[in-house]
Amino acid sequence: MFCVEPRGLSGGLSLLWKSNTNINVYELCDNYIKANININNDLNWQGIFVYGNPVFQKRRRLWHELTVSNMSKEVPQAYLGDFNDILNQYEKVGIHPQPRIYLETFRRFVDDNDLIDIDLKGNKYTWFSNPRNNVITRKRLDRVLVNWKWLQIYQNVNLRASPAVTSDHCALILDTQQRVRIKKDFKFEAYWVEHEECKEVIQRSWKWEDGSRNCWNQFTKKRNRCIRELMEWSSRKFKRADKKIERKKIELHQIQEAAELITKTPISLINKKDHFVWQHRKDGQYTVRTGYHVAKEEKDSKEEGRICKASTSQDWREIWEAIWRLPVPQKVRMFLWKTVHRILPVNTNLHQRRITMTPTCSICQKENETIEHALLLCPWTRAVWFESSIQIVPTAYNVRSFREWIMDKIKRIKTESGSEQEKTLCKLGCVCWCIWKARNHHIFQQTEIIPQKVITQSEYLTAEFHKATQESSKANIPDTGRGGVRKRITWRPPPKNRLKVNTDAAFYQDTGTAALAAKVRDWQGKVITGTTATFKTISPLIAEAQAYREALVLIKNLQIPNCIIETDSLPLVQAIKARTLIAKADAIIRDILQLLEEAPDVGVTWTPRGGNKLAHQLAAMAAGNNLGRQWTMNPPTQLRNTIRSEASLATIQHIQDIQNPANNNSDSITHQELHQELQIEETLPGGVKTETRDKPSAIIKEHHRLKAMHLSTNDSHKIVSDRADKDRGGGAVDRAEIQKEVCRRVGSNLQPKDPTDVARQIRLKAKDRGAAREMGFGRRQRDADQEEKPVVRRSNGLLQHETFKIRDDRGNGRGRARNHEHAQSLEEENTTLDSS
Repeated sequence: MFCVEPRGLSGGLSLLWKSNTNINVYELCDNYIKANININNDLNWQGIFVYGNPVFQKRRRLWHELTVSNMSKEVPQAYLGDFNDILNQYEKVGIHPQPRIYLETFRRFVDDNDLIDIDLKGNKYTWFSNPRNNVITRKRLDRVLVNWKWLQIYQNVNLRASPAVTSDHCALILDTQQRVRIKKDFKFEAYWVEHEECKEVIQRSWKWEDGSRNCWNQFTKKRNRCIRELMEWSSRKFKRADKKIERKKIELHQIQEAAELITKTPISLINKKDHFVWQHRKDGQYTVRTGYHVAKEEKDSKEEGRICKASTSQDWREIWEAIWRLPVPQKVRMFLWKTVHRILPVNTNLHQRRITMTPTCSICQKENETIEHALLLCPWTRAVWFESSIQIVPTAYNVRSFREWIMDKIKRIKTESGSEQEKTLCKLGCVCWCIWKARNHHIFQQTEIIPQKVITQSEYLTAEFHKATQESSKANIPDTGRGGVRKRITWRPPPKNRLKVNTDAAFYQDTGTAALAAKVRDWQGKVITGTTATFKTISPLIAEAQAYREALVLIKNLQIPNCIIETDSLPLVQAIKARTLIAKADAIIRDILQLLEEAPDVGVTWTPRGGNKLAHQLAAMAAGNNLGRQWTMNPPTQLRNTIRSEASLATIQHIQDIQNPANNNSDSITHQELHQELQIEETLPGGVKTETRDKPSAIIKEHHRLKAMHLSTNDSHKIVSDRADKDRGGGAVDRAEIQKEVCRRVGSNLQPKDPTDVARQIRLKAKDRGAAREMGFGRRQRDADQEEKPVVRRSNGLLQHETFKIRDDRGNGRGRARNHEHAQSLEEENTTLDSS
């Protein structure tokens, strides 16, 4: 026995062993004991008995210290004990998920030391907490981690967890020897006597006669016959207790699942009776076609080799979707597809078809070349995987089949890689492809295999594909804004006379918990009120529907009139608009439709995730219990920054609307009407309306057309005179061409006057401009000259003169007189035109 003394009432470690075990402790501290171990004069190995500190910062320093001090990775090693950490989220059941930094730190420690987690049999979780809010948290904190050398020594290792009796931890039992099953001796069970048939079975077996005169032989034969008949009778009458126990455990587990589903089922506000739904259709209605497909899938899933035959099974569909959605070149997808079908021409497959003489690997010459060996377990391929940027350690222990291995890696990358997810998935496929390509070059072209060269080729293929996809995605981006600039999707403020309620929900599949958020804002982006809640549910769609219903209840309780409810869940909005039901959220959607009937002035809109940023952040923080009670008055920094940025955008939008008002004429489009028309633009399936920051071209054209209709007649003749300037001095102008030019510039509803009068006025204006050019009134001189000049403008077909500053050359006409006498001569010409 060896001990590390505790500090006060905490800490302390103890290590105990049997007499047939030799243990030599060579290093220790408050959190671990290192020792060399030899059992029954077998091979030596290092045992590191660990207790992870409950404080994360100290625990992280412990993992770093163990990694730095591990200088003998080639020696068989085993890390045993209570690590106070988990490797995956499914190793914990409780209210809150494990923080990601905890998982990443512990995984980094396992990867840096090339350790393998031994599968645990028995209890899935090794530690449980005291009830908190009627919830017991369970984790797998105790485990055994070994390296490849240790696993080669003890290939038949078995790890099981015993029930927790006097502690909150389950004791681990590590069995390194293969157990040989021994036939059990016969034992007469006392409860057999209580059954009335037991006596008859015994009497019948002892009355049997074999004709032998040897009494001892008769006795042994009768005894053996009695034992045999009792065992057969017992197996018929009394089923195996262990099987009964397993069935009872399954029943208890189903009861627990049913109890959890009951707590996750939302309570309907309209108290509609329960009814059956068909879970294989979105609307819950049973059809013969779906029933046939479901029955066929269940039949195919029971057949062996369904991965190659049953293309309609659920497993096959999952693999199909996972591979064909990988962001890799098409040739890599085809290669992976053939690999999971196990139709690659490896030596094992070729030997089965009698094409090759031996199934042995052509490179290592040690093991049979299966698909797993060729791509993952051959010594040189293991070096490629370990030295690549994704750093995977495939072993015979964690690679059972390539299909299971690739699916596990894809799922893990999708849940852990974050923003680099697509690039990591591409690297995974490209490494497989380059390994297979290098193997073929070695066999058919006798080229040398260099792992570093294979890694470089895979990195180059990944970079080239990533670059090509980025360029193609940039080329396919539509120009949604002015000047070919794509506009950013942000929150769109409501009109002045309305409020907007944005809703969102966060759902965690591992724990079955969700959080909803709804907040009310005005046209300036100011938060008026809001609400958050946490609950249990089974799908994200139900969570989104509950968030939407909570917003309607909030509006009803606060009596908020004339508002818009906006969410980023497109299926939910489609169902509400089309008044159709979804089987999963049937009761909640019925509640929503009922509440909408009671509030006819409530609008239903959809927005992308970028336009619902604040509600998304609010739901995520509510799920992590990171919100205070007064978050509407004193929001956290992250929410405050989002509120300020979206409020500033709303203010800028309002200022732009004020600076660009419509014409004051009663027939023109007012800014409020134009804003309301722009508020809801694009129609989506199911009658869904979505908001956008870009004005529709049709509304803009109509706006400019109506504005042009209220221009003065002088401005309409300006258009004609601009056309006449091309003739330089009043040449003949075609009437149809004049009419076409006016209609093109102003609008089809505005018709010019008699073309004869228009032509005369064009000639007069051209003559006036020619005279003005002779006097040197160029554009630059007019801009520089600040003196008042007498000018002439035309209104209602007559020439008029007035005094204004020359620099104002846009809003007061185009005709100009050189002096007062010139203006009088122009007026006389008007009189002549009228008399004619």
